[in-house]
Amino acid sequence: MERRISALTELGVSSDLPWAGYRVVDRVETQRPWSAWQLIMLPAPADIFVRGAREPVTYFPPAPSPSSGWIRSTGEPPYWKLGFPPPADARVLLAAMQDVDPGSIVILMGEADPNGTYVDAPPQGGPGCAMQVYGSAGVGFCEIEHHASLETRCMDSTVIAAWGTRQERQDLLDALGA
Repeated sequence: MERRISALTELGVSSDLPWAGYRVVDRVETQRPWSAWQLIMLPAPADIFVRGAREPVTYFPPAPSPSSGWIRSTGEPPYWKLGFPPPADARVLLAAMQDVDPGSIVILMGEADPNGTYVDAPPQGGPGCAMQVYGSAGVGFCEIEHHASLETRCMDSTVIAAWGTRQERQDLLDALGA
């Protein structure tokens, strides 16, 4: 596996929020059915956003239903996990927004082949998904994940963390293409 990490010097959109970010490029070279992925664990409770959330695949039930792309992670039992196919335009955007106001938002962006094969599949069978979200069972965390396809085994993703009011954080998410 090769991993290159570099600090972001520009946010890419206009915002007065304090922020920090990095770009990571992962590549896996093997004959085994493995691929690169970016997983970020965050404190819960949080509201998780999945751009283009459609056709959810339940990995661990019972999972909450997305509402306009938003999923609530309380950090309390039961644990759950959902996967989503990439949007038709391949643009992945996942985010977790903390409850406190002002507070933080962590945003994960990248691309995923809509026709790709994703190897992290539900334990009970079914398709693997490029975008996944997880709510822990009573240990107070959630996850946002972005997986590379088996065809490329390479992922170029960007992670941005920002601090501000809930509305400012929502405005940043919208500016980034939510």
